[in-house]
Amino acid sequence: MNNENILDTIANALQLQGLPKEEQETLLLEFSALIFRDALITMLERMDEPTKERFAALANEKVSEDEFKAFLQEHVPDADAIIRHSVDEMVGDILVATSS
Repeated sequence: MNNENILDTIANALQLQGLPKEEQETLLLEFSALIFRDALITMLERMDEPTKERFAALANEKVSEDEFKAFLQEHVPDADAIIRHSVDEMVGDILVATSS
C-alpha cells in the first residue's frame, strides 16, 4: 500500500474535505505516523534477533525511505498486509468514534 492510498483512506474516514488544506495535512501526518508506528511494532515482533539488530543499525544510519522499505519488504514478507491491517484498524476506530 503506498502513501497516497493510506492518506486517501484516512482522509475519507475522517471526512477532512471541509477543513483547510493545512489542517488536513497536519491531521493526515499525525494519523500516518500512528499507523506507521503500529505497523512497525508488528513487523519488529515478527523479526528474529539478527534481523532486529540489522534493523536497529539501519535505523541509526540515515538511509532513504526506499532503502528502509526495501529492508522491510525483504525481511518481513507480509509488510504490506501489516500496513493494510493497521490502516483498516485505524479507519475502523475512526468510523466507530465518529458514528456515535
